[in-house]
Amino acid sequence: MALTRSGHIYPESGLANNELKVQEKIVIHQQDFEDYFHNHKPYLISTLKIEDLAITFNTNRQYLSKFISEVYKVNFNQYINSWRINEVNQLTSLKDNQDRSIEELSQMAGFGSVRSYWRAKKHIS
Repeated sequence: MALTRSGHIYPESGLANNELKVQEKIVIHQQDFEDYFHNHKPYLISTLKIEDLAITFNTNRQYLSKFISEVYKVNFNQYINSWRINEVNQLTSLKDNQDRSIEELSQMAGFGSVRSYWRAKKHIS
């Protein structure tokens, strides 16, 4: 896989047993990827898996993992958790959420538990 300056990854996949090597047409544009996260907020789903996003972007988990790793310099879980932490921070700042616990806010942001939130926050900070 090759990362271009514009943030695109173009994977090469070879076929076994002397078959022709083919350039795949799969391209994930960094801006499209980030727009999807802003608009659809998939990280709010606590059971989100890389395979789920791979289907959305019509690719496979290996390609998507490589894209996230090369573009953002983190793994899939770290990337998702950074969005979730930002969501907790936004929820915390809303007046309507003043009476909500950090446990409730972290679950609203997609964390499976408050412990997962604290662990992710410690890792990112």
